Amino acid sequence: GSDTATTLSIRIQPFRADGEKGAVTLTEEPLAVEQFVKILKDGISIKEISLGAGQSQALTLLITLPKNFLKHDQYFSILFSNKTLLVPVSQQKETTEEGQVIAFSQLRPAVGVNVILTLAPFEKKDSLVSTFETNRFWESGPVDFTVSVRNDGRKAIPMKGEVYIENVFRQTIGKVSLPPAYLLGESKREFEAVSWPETFLLGPYTAILKIDIPVENVSPIVKQVTFFSFPHWQSVSLIFGLLFTSWLIFRVRKKLRFYR
Repeated sequence: GSDTATTLSIRIQPFRADGEKGAVTLTEEPLAVEQFVKILKDGISIKEISLGAGQSQALTLLITLPKNFLKHDQYFSILFSNKTLLVPVSQQKETTEEGQVIAFSQLRPAVGVNVILTLAPFEKKDSLVSTFETNRFWESGPVDFTVSVRNDGRKAIPMKGEVYIENVFRQTIGKVSLPPAYLLGESKREFEAVSWPETFLLGPYTAILKIDIPVENVSPIVKQVTFFSFPHWQSVSLIFGLLFTSWLIFRVRKKLRFYR
């Protein structure tokens, strides 16, 4: 908690997906659910809260929706901001007849909690589109993968996934876990740093992506790619050199036995 007493205002502001890395940004768009959301302290709805130095307070989020409320997901943040603290974030200088005037743009810093209220039904399986790619040839590892999922539907969907690596004998020899994520409706998520750390590779491999979606009657997303690896040319030369030397030794020994 803070070292001084403070009063925090409470407000609700919608957010949306920002880019493809899982970030969100606050918006000024109307929030249909706002009038049905209340923050309670000891059962009483509040718009601000005063805290003493080092004090904490448990609050309750209450959402009461009418029976025929629209079936559309709602994304919003509950923001707590210091009513007395203003931070200048930019300044613009203007020269007037009376002299120089400095104008400040000010921002009230806030902390918040993101809320994903899922109301929309899952529309159809093909509303989720995934991309799973890697280079076809690698001289050595680590092997990097491009993994992204696009949600064309209106429902936010939780997901988790893994990439399994199989060798030529269909044995699983590696696994890379994707971080759990919530894919907002009508957004795309690209997973970063999806990499199999194995360094020595030889021969063909199959990578299988499996993304589990905890939605009833929805099967996991499964995709696979194949890639081939052969060591650096220096290593190849060494291997062929050893094979050729072994062959020569075998031939010499065979001839010596013949002459005996």
